[in-house]
Amino acid sequence: MLLFRSGESTSWSDTMARDIRGMGVPQITVSYLRSRAARYRQLMASTDDPRHVKRYRERSQLLDEEAELLERQLSASRAAPRLGRS
Repeated sequence: MLLFRSGESTSWSDTMARDIRGMGVPQITVSYLRSRAARYRQLMASTDDPRHVKRYRERSQLLDEEAELLERQLSASRAAPRLGRS
């Protein structure tokens, strides 16, 4: 599976959605990404090790960013069909 193609978006959510279409792989949902981010925030709050705190913060931020991106993409795809109707 080729993940990054030249001249195209290299966002994880763009690439993943494009590559798993038609493969029978369940789509990752916004709520799943949000729940994983929340889990890393819980782990961050429960540790005193600065390295772990940093790692958990980075992962939760990445998951939140991907959830936002996916949410925007889903909103845009829902709005697109309505634009064609009159």
